[in-house]
Amino acid sequence: MSPTVRGGRSVVAGGIWEGNWILRDAAKVPTNAPSHEAVMSGHGFYNRHSVLQAAAAAYGLETLRAAAGEVPLPETPQPLVAADFGCSQGQNSLQPMGDAVAAVRDRTDAAVTVVHTDLPSNDFSEVFELLAHDARSYLRSHRDTYALAAGRSFYEEILPPGSVTLGWSSVTTHWLSTVPAPVPGHLAAQNSDDEGLRLLFADRAAADWQGFLSARAAELVPGGRLVMVEPCAHPDGHIGSEGLQQLMDQVLGEFVGSGRITSESAAAATLPMWMRTPDEYLDPVEAHPDLEVRSSQVIEGLKSPLWAQFETGGDGAAYAAASIGAMRAWSEAMIAEAIPEPATLDAYYERCRVLGAEDPDRLHLEVFHIVMDIARI
Repeated sequence: MSPTVRGGRSVVAGGIWEGNWILRDAAKVPTNAPSHEAVMSGHGFYNRHSVLQAAAAAYGLETLRAAAGEVPLPETPQPLVAADFGCSQGQNSLQPMGDAVAAVRDRTDAAVTVVHTDLPSNDFSEVFELLAHDARSYLRSHRDTYALAAGRSFYEEILPPGSVTLGWSSVTTHWLSTVPAPVPGHLAAQNSDDEGLRLLFADRAAADWQGFLSARAAELVPGGRLVMVEPCAHPDGHIGSEGLQQLMDQVLGEFVGSGRITSESAAAATLPMWMRTPDEYLDPVEAHPDLEVRSSQVIEGLKSPLWAQFETGGDGAAYAAASIGAMRAWSEAMIAEAIPEPATLDAYYERCRVLGAEDPDRLHLEVFHIVMDIARI
């Protein structure tokens, strides 16, 4: 089944599992929350295992090309600056930034500078290796293009005021600036039934989004555009990845129960993640005095390309191996907070793979996404 694409503000209707962790009384949950960063696995591993993120980004390309065809052009000899917010290791930035540069180049011979941004600990070396050697690199296909990187959180200003003409961000802002509190029994707060903890994460997500918007409003030139593709929650709370997250909870719980890690260590692996609803994305933009929503659409039922391959070939073992590789690519740095010993960390992902091969439905993802075209006014 193909994903459903809906314009405007509409969405359609599409378990709380406690696990076997050693749960602590809520009053004893520490308030000094862990602050580990949501950095993807390095050395090209994320690049090789980010097919779902690439599939989501593809839904924003037409909007990005259209925005690039409408943004104001700089006066010669000033370059047009495009910013890639949350580039990770660059694999999923090649086509968006290439398409944006091509659309600008159709309008002007002015130089284009692309700034790839991510957290300071991101593996930027992979970005520049791709830009130098990959055939899809905009540096190889367009003259007078320049690539820079900035290692700083996008929840604050990264670039000078009024310097950015075109922005792009895909599958990034569900990662929060920090973990508000550990979530006993769960890696993700949205799988918990503790309303107090859920509210902490929702509030952190709201504050982060306000910070993101304020920073982009400062950086964008008047008439500049920001195109985003972000995973989101259905208004009823469904996020489309509950099965996989419950599997991850189960295995971490098994490791606690067997004494391989402590319950305190497991709580330290809480993911800095919260899926906002479409309205939680759009309402703050519409309330911002310097920004407006030019267009938005919700993508429903976006299945992992890996699941499509499994439906065709039926190889559960291969599907599980690929799915756990994809999960490890985005989760390893954070799970390592609980399991720092490499062999034990490998065993965690191997156990996830085994359980996934036994029941592939647990690995199935159908994630909602929102595409937004935001203008600086």
